Amino acid sequence: NHMGFQMQVLAFDYIFADQAQHVLRQIYGTISATFLGKDIGVNVFHYGKVGILNPSINVGNICVPISALDENKVLKGDKRVSPIHNQLALDTPEASAFEQSVGERVIRVTTVNTNSVLRQTRRDLELDAAAGGELLEMEWAPMASLDHGYLSMYPGLGKINHYFAGIGSDKPLTGESLGNTPYPRDQERKVARAMLHIIEGCHD
Repeated sequence: NHMGFQMQVLAFDYIFADQAQHVLRQIYGTISATFLGKDIGVNVFHYGKVGILNPSINVGNICVPISALDENKVLKGDKRVSPIHNQLALDTPEASAFEQSVGERVIRVTTVNTNSVLRQTRRDLELDAAAGGELLEMEWAPMASLDHGYLSMYPGLGKINHYFAGIGSDKPLTGESLGNTPYPRDQERKVARAMLHIIEGCHD
């Protein structure tokens, strides 16, 4: 509680693929129904491992998405890119505070909403990269898509802000897989701490 405002924090240790979208739908629906007319703002923080397709990005680099490709569409020849309005990639005080906290320049990227890792082939990954995809992950595009026209579905919500960051974990096109590449957990801890500092500064 700060200057009359109250903030609630829900923490999820692990959210995978489309489960992330389903969880947010439940949260948005509950908030909208409970606080109709209150314009309750929602800040969504998400971080974790990301696979690397862009050879100029290294394992351990901290990346923030500004746009996304959908792998299913890419494999059918559709290379349209969808924007991700990520507060950590915009010219915002939070973005500056995030970079200052992690102690390095973050990399702004186009991510690929990928299929199951078990079904991936080298050809698919090469097509993803050729379409402009720089990273692989499974959550950001489904989560970000919920803010398009959300007020018609969740009239009790105010503004939705996304804070997405990933830590490069492996390079599948060069044979550096999750199984043979040490994951830089210290980088993940830095990202978590930086996001916590932003959360602590959110009062509305």
